[in-house]
Amino acid sequence: DVHGIIKRSEILTLKKPKTFPKGQRRVFRAPELRQILRALDELRDVQRYWVPVTLIPPKRKSNVVISADGRRMSYVHTFGQSNAYLNGDYQDPGVLGSPFITRGKHYWEVDVSQKRAWILGVCDENQQRNCMRLLSQEHENYQPVCLQYQPKCGYCVIGLQNYQYYAFAQSPSSDPLKIPLSLSVPPRRIGVFLDYDARTVSFFNVTNNGSLIYKFSSCSFPQKLYPYFNLMKCEAPMTLCSIGS
Repeated sequence: DVHGIIKRSEILTLKKPKTFPKGQRRVFRAPELRQILRALDELRDVQRYWVPVTLIPPKRKSNVVISADGRRMSYVHTFGQSNAYLNGDYQDPGVLGSPFITRGKHYWEVDVSQKRAWILGVCDENQQRNCMRLLSQEHENYQPVCLQYQPKCGYCVIGLQNYQYYAFAQSPSSDPLKIPLSLSVPPRRIGVFLDYDARTVSFFNVTNNGSLIYKFSSCSFPQKLYPYFNLMKCEAPMTLCSIGS
């Protein structure tokens, strides 16, 4: 009844709201929100050009294993492989994607969540065939890297090496210019957007609200351009994501 409600309200004690230490407090500023929304809008825009990409099995001897559906690849180490580099018998762990691109806008996403090293982007098929030279083995976690990884040699790629993200940019020398990339959120899924007619290649951190990782501009593309994927001797798989997944 009414009297009971009034009586209960008189003895009700309000609890003091829980407070957080100043170190844990964070004000979400409007500019940050606008930046996130802008990145999401750009990601949704390029995702309209999502195309089904599959992996092309290597024609030469390779340690790369590709799944039956052509969307998953992994690297298998073989006995005595360490001597292969000394003998010049280098097996490139790079794989091309299909279809090749001659015009228009194209987008695809790659799951790299399990990998400690990788390289992604686009390349000229002719250059990929000749990519046999290696960087020096100075680091204990050394991974083979083609010295031709730069736009003028037909490659627009980014990668993860020795726990650092890089963009392989244009260099006046034969060696690639490795630009360190500072990413606040490690990408588990990466979006690649190629605008052939605009001569640009953009990489998006889908894991971090679609933030832009790096963009190659004013590229000189060959007549045929292929999606490019490199496992970097890391046995963990790399997977091409299905459209809209």
